[in-house]
Amino acid sequence: MKKRENEEEEEEEEEEEEEEEEEEEEEEEEEEEEKRRKQYYNLPALGVFSGVLKKILLDLLFESVLKLMR
Repeated sequence: MKKRENEEEEEEEEEEEEEEEEEEEEEEEEEEEEKRRKQYYNLPALGVFSGVLKKILLDLLFESVLKLMR
């Protein structure tokens, strides 16, 4: 009787540990997906920023060329 109870308790503990490990793995996967999403959504912002930067640099170049021509 005691052996059976011990075995049942051990099995329950093992099952609980497995469930906890699975939950931890799922949480890690969700965190990784969230990081990927954040990186993906930041890419368009970088594109806009680089476009604005190009515009500013071209304006400065154009102004300096005009000054040199005078």
